[in-house]
Amino acid sequence: MNTFLLIQLHAGLLIALAWILYRTLLRDRGYFSLGRAFLLLSIPLAYGLPLWAGRVQSPAPALLHYELPMAVLGEEGAGAMARMLPEPVMMIYLLGAGAWLTFHLWNLFRILSLMQRSRPSTAWPGLALDHPHIRGTYAFLHRVIWNERQLSLEEQEVILRHERVHIRQAHTADILFLEWITVLQWFNPFIYLLRRDLLEVHEFLADRGSLGSEGNVSTYLRVMLDRALGKEAGTLSNAFGNVSLKRRIMMMNKSVRRENLTRYVLAFVLFASAALMAARPEPGRSQASAVSGIILDTEAELLSRNPQDKPFKEVKSMPEYVGGTEAMMKFLQANIRYPEEARKQGKTGTVYVMFKVNEKGRMEDLKVEKGIGGGCDEEALRVVKMMTDWKPALDKEGKPVTAMLTLPVKFQLSDKKKE
Repeated sequence: MNTFLLIQLHAGLLIALAWILYRTLLRDRGYFSLGRAFLLLSIPLAYGLPLWAGRVQSPAPALLHYELPMAVLGEEGAGAMARMLPEPVMMIYLLGAGAWLTFHLWNLFRILSLMQRSRPSTAWPGLALDHPHIRGTYAFLHRVIWNERQLSLEEQEVILRHERVHIRQAHTADILFLEWITVLQWFNPFIYLLRRDLLEVHEFLADRGSLGSEGNVSTYLRVMLDRALGKEAGTLSNAFGNVSLKRRIMMMNKSVRRENLTRYVLAFVLFASAALMAARPEPGRSQASAVSGIILDTEAELLSRNPQDKPFKEVKSMPEYVGGTEAMMKFLQANIRYPEEARKQGKTGTVYVMFKVNEKGRMEDLKVEKGIGGGCDEEALRVVKMMTDWKPALDKEGKPVTAMLTLPVKFQLSDKKKE
């Protein structure tokens, strides 16, 4: 599978875990700032911890057995066209990401257009914008947008206290960050659940910040009830009254218990531990990450084949074709030709070409370890010999070392050709 998609799947699973931990351990516990921090930090940690631990790195190969993406060789035109197109899963992913990106940009355009069409508020010219045709009140970046004619001066003061908390705590930045992550994680239902809970936390924080500053609770609650209808500005703003009133009122009266702090510590520890465990390589394997299309021998197998030659014991990174795995795949697909003899005989199968990459990144001792005949062995060896540009393996100290690789080249004909 494409390394980029593998990263998204790993991150998606960890985001799901973060949401489950939040729901089971942290929701409604009173420490809303910590809840916000957990939800936001879980995303960069979901991407960063596996990469840091070395499982989902790109594109360093691992001591694992992977096959090249299937390429149909020997059929004129169709094979070349197929090689130009992304794999189906990647194509579906890109379509979904493109659709969500378009939706995100449209919402951003709507809110910016709304701000542009608004005029400075009469009473609060430096902070609020007045738009005569909107219903509701919204905070976006450093501005509050409302319909001044629908609000009394008292209501404006109450709402402004609430929206100022959103502005001061940069809640818009949270939303924009999650919108861009959703472009990457559009297939993951948990990112939408996490986003919903984060918006809820924003409102709890704004309510608490408003009541903690000034004004009376009854006035604040009355304005909440009056302003609790709908929203029109899209999904990128914080709307006053956008979260369940019942839950907001409950959280205003929620007492903060110090023992609940242990739940936040536990949630962070569990999440980080799960991320690191998921990133840990399997026992007996190298810590370098897997790359489709490479078979790398375990150290035991390597030494059993050639006991006097010990290229490495432990490596920091395995040899890498210059340009990465995708460049290597494109090179193979562009240069391998299905042998005429093999086509006539209906020969299909995988040819395994073994070679070393020395400390200078040069290939040595190329040979076919296992072949299928019909000219396929010679063709695979011919093309692999042309792949001269490699980055050498590095040991734990970062010094170049020799490593042995086995590259599988799969020859396949359509059913019609086989017949």
